[in-house]
Amino acid sequence: MFSAKFQFVGRLPNRNGVKKERDCMKKILLILSIIFILLTFVGAIYVLTSNGTANPGYAVIPMVIALTCLSGYRTYKNKEK
Repeated sequence: MFSAKFQFVGRLPNRNGVKKERDCMKKILLILSIIFILLTFVGAIYVLTSNGTANPGYAVIPMVIALTCLSGYRTYKNKEK
């Protein structure tokens, strides 16, 4: 009775499950990077229209996050090969 419940504990997911998870993560990272790139441009426009009185971090911080997301996307993309 107990052996049937604990049989599934040591199983690893099949390759299809890992591939689907990797594809899902790639899509999420790509969408997040696009969103943060757009936020970077919005922040840059805001800094430029305020004649430089606004903090440039409004443009820099989203770009750092976008670069991190793009790096993760490339990592997942290279794992396919």
